[in-house]
Amino acid sequence: MKYIIGADGGGTKTILSAADTSGSVLTDASAGGINYNFIGVERAADNFNAGVKKLGIKPEDIAAIAIGDPSIDDINILPATSAFISELRNKIPLPNDCKLFIKSDAFMTLYGVTSGETGVLIISGTGAMGIALDSGGNVHVAGGWGRLTEDEGSGYYIAINGMKAALRYHDGIGQHTLLYKAMLDFFNEPNP
Repeated sequence: MKYIIGADGGGTKTILSAADTSGSVLTDASAGGINYNFIGVERAADNFNAGVKKLGIKPEDIAAIAIGDPSIDDINILPATSAFISELRNKIPLPNDCKLFIKSDAFMTLYGVTSGETGVLIISGTGAMGIALDSGGNVHVAGGWGRLTEDEGSGYYIAINGMKAALRYHDGIGQHTLLYKAMLDFFNEPNP
């Protein structure tokens, strides 16, 4: 029997699911992160391979793998992505006819919500971005530049701006805000 593996890749954790070709989900497994931009291509491939091993499926029985990759944005495929794919094929002895589909985790989520139809998805978690698929099949992305650029609308952005407002109040250059006390309470500190 042949199997299809789907993976929701992450920076710290990757979730893999295996289904047979009729669509029946058989098993799930978790592994370490696969964001090769932060941990390197070899370690990311090792983590993914560990997840495949946990599924208990022989590599020769894998017909296809679809990966929601946290390292790409679907607009530009970087050399690191090609290196990751190559490293996966080196670590997992996949059959030559095994299809490997890799798109951003954001695209995979958009596709899951829209089933490939025209649509827009806004993601607001630690980071934030918007992704859309138009009627011509083109992908459009805005944001998602990472926490160092503050990703407007993200949890990081909201927390940093709340702390800035609290500190401006403390310094006497900002308006009174309840965030000042909330910040001190959160960090269990009497002053900034």
